[in-house]
Amino acid sequence: MGAVSGRATPLPAGTRLHGYRLVKVLSRGGFSLVYGAVRQSDRRPVVVKEFYPVSLARRLGDGRVVPREEKKKRLFDYARRLFFQESALLAALDHPHIVPVLDFFRAHGTVYSVMAYQPGVTLQAILRHRRRGLPEQGILRIFAPVCEGLALLHDNGLVHLDVKPGNVYLRRRGGPMLLDFGAACKAAPLVDGMMPVVSEGYSPPEQLTRGGRLGPWSDVYAVGATMRACMSGHAPLSSRRRREADELEPAVHAFAGHYSPALLEAVDWAMDMDPDARPQSMVEFMANWPDWRRAVA
Repeated sequence: MGAVSGRATPLPAGTRLHGYRLVKVLSRGGFSLVYGAVRQSDRRPVVVKEFYPVSLARRLGDGRVVPREEKKKRLFDYARRLFFQESALLAALDHPHIVPVLDFFRAHGTVYSVMAYQPGVTLQAILRHRRRGLPEQGILRIFAPVCEGLALLHDNGLVHLDVKPGNVYLRRRGGPMLLDFGAACKAAPLVDGMMPVVSEGYSPPEQLTRGGRLGPWSDVYAVGATMRACMSGHAPLSSRRRREADELEPAVHAFAGHYSPALLEAVDWAMDMDPDARPQSMVEFMANWPDWRRAVA
C-alpha cells in the first residue's frame, strides 16, 4: 500500500502489539509516539513508546515504519538499533525515580518499549497553574530524587538530553519520576546526520548542533534550567538566544531574598554556557545544594 503523508501518523486505537492493545495517543515527539495501552494478559494499564523519528521515517498504510528515503536508511537503522539497545539498558536499571521499562520488542519495522503507568501530573502542569514560584523545600524534594536517578543513568553511560518540566512526573504515590527517554543516548557526540532533540529554554548550547560534546554536564544544564523555571514559573531564556546575547539575569540577583544563596548559586553554575565550567556530574552539582539530604528524608 502507499505511504501515508504528513506528520507522524499513529497506529489506530485497538491495534494489538506483542500482547498489548493500544488505547489512545498520549504524546508525539520528534523521535517517538507514545500511546496509552493495556496489557492483555492482566488488563494492566501501561505506556507504549514507538520509535518513529519523523525526520527520518514515514508510516506505510499497512502500519510499518520505514525510512523516508533510501539515503536515510543507514541512519534510521542505526538510530533504531540504539533505541532498542538503550531500552534494554533502561529495563535493567532499578531506581524508584526513573520510569520502569517493563518490556521492549520489535514490530512494524520499528521498535517499542513498554513502561509502567502510574497516576500523577507533570511538573509543567503544576507550574502552569501557579502564580508564584515553588518554595525551596518543594524544589529540593522534587529534584534530589530526580538527580539521583540521573546519576545512575550517567553511571551506565547514558545521558537523558530532554530534562524539562514536562518530563518530570509527580506521582500521587512514590514521589517524582523522570520520564521520556526517547532522546537518551550514549555520552558522546551525535552521529553525523542525527539532529539533536532541542527543548527551548532547557537544552544546553552543545545540544544545538551536530557534533556537540554531550555528557552528564548537558543534563546538569537542563536540570538547572528546570529548577529556575520552578522559581519563575516559565522557561528561562534559551541557550540559542543566550549564545547571541546573554541577557539572562543571574538567579542570585533575579530571585534574591526568595531562595537561599546556595541554591541560587548552584542554579547559575549549572546553567553556565561553557560546558567545561559547569559541574561535570550530578554528584558534584548536588554537593553544593542546601540541605538536600533533609529534603528527601
